[in-house]
Amino acid sequence: MRYIARYFTRTFIRFFWGGEWQKANFASELESSTTLVVSINGLIVGYVQFCIDGGRIYVQNIALIADYQNKGIGTHLLKKLQSKAAAN
Repeated sequence: MRYIARYFTRTFIRFFWGGEWQKANFASELESSTTLVVSINGLIVGYVQFCIDGGRIYVQNIALIADYQNKGIGTHLLKKLQSKAAAN
């Protein structure tokens, strides 16, 4: 897992979102949150957007490519975020 770099945003948006509203909404959420991406063998398969406020974490969005759903990846992401929030 890694944090998304600002220069990579356009490619990332094209990969996950098709419609203009979706692109604009995602770009807006990118500005107001932190985005963590998951890659497997160099392929970005999902992401989670979140904000931390003290010891609380707010998940704004989480998505995985269909072929990578139901494999525990989303659960792993959320557990990582729980640990991160507990550390704050």
